[in-house]
Amino acid sequence: MPVVTTAFASPAIIPGRKDLIFSAPARPQHDAFGRMEYVFRHTYEKLTNAHTQLHIAEPMADTYTDVVDGCCDVAIGFMHAAVTQHPAFGYFAGLPCSMGLPSARQTAWINSGDGQEIWDQLGFELGIKPLFAGNVATHAVALHSRRMICGATHFQNMRVQANGLVRDVVAGLGATPVINETEDEIDAVQSGTSASRPAVDGGKSQAHVISGGFLPHGSTLAVSVHRKTWDRLSRFEQQAMHMAARVAAASFTNFANSKDRAVVTALGVRTPSAPKMPLDVMVAANRIAEAVVADIASTDQISARINSSYLAARSRQQI
Repeated sequence: MPVVTTAFASPAIIPGRKDLIFSAPARPQHDAFGRMEYVFRHTYEKLTNAHTQLHIAEPMADTYTDVVDGCCDVAIGFMHAAVTQHPAFGYFAGLPCSMGLPSARQTAWINSGDGQEIWDQLGFELGIKPLFAGNVATHAVALHSRRMICGATHFQNMRVQANGLVRDVVAGLGATPVINETEDEIDAVQSGTSASRPAVDGGKSQAHVISGGFLPHGSTLAVSVHRKTWDRLSRFEQQAMHMAARVAAASFTNFANSKDRAVVTALGVRTPSAPKMPLDVMVAANRIAEAVVADIASTDQISARINSSYLAARSRQQI
């Protein structure tokens, strides 16, 4: 399929057919992200009997912003990038540390509660329609570091790959949050972008895996659709996009689980279970996360409403 480089969706190339510009993380098809993009695109086109086709845009670092800025019609990926547009998107992306909901509860809050409704309201302010594509608990359960972490002070002056609200948490610990545009944990750790300096032993680089990262409950995958594009889709086409997003999320989860195992293997971890995050680190991180979320809740009226709904979901979890 040809690469489309126009700034926004072109008119239908074939009469009666809708042609949409689609943005996704620039990854090879054998990668979890690449597979997700492929499955979503082909599932949607199959469900609509090719009446609507998605043309891949030139790869960009921030697919969510591509939609907001009108550079494409549809994008797929994690929601953490949306936090820069409005901090309340963090509730839907996945809150850090103890503030987050387990994946099953997060899914129930959005699909069965009023989560999707207020997510739509938040997205409407920015001109997008967000579609829940699943909660992925992989890539979040461990911290891969080039330096042994024995306490909170070890984060001082470290560079830590972080997105969304986790950036505020690691900054509060004294580290410098960085965004790894390749989204490749193996490359990030081995190249030193996830820690301030590598540990060297006998000329061979080593890495450490600490279980219990700062997103223990995972991150939300979403399809973001430009509001004008969404409004000109038929109801059937909208439902097909919902279904394609969920099929792609299931595919991503399977690939991501395999990738997590590959990360551990590549880093040379031979023990079946990694050491847990030091207690003082988690205590400090939880305290910072609580302060960050409290600050977001006081941002504006819609943030307060989202926070109230989210806390109600957490209360039901604890019953």
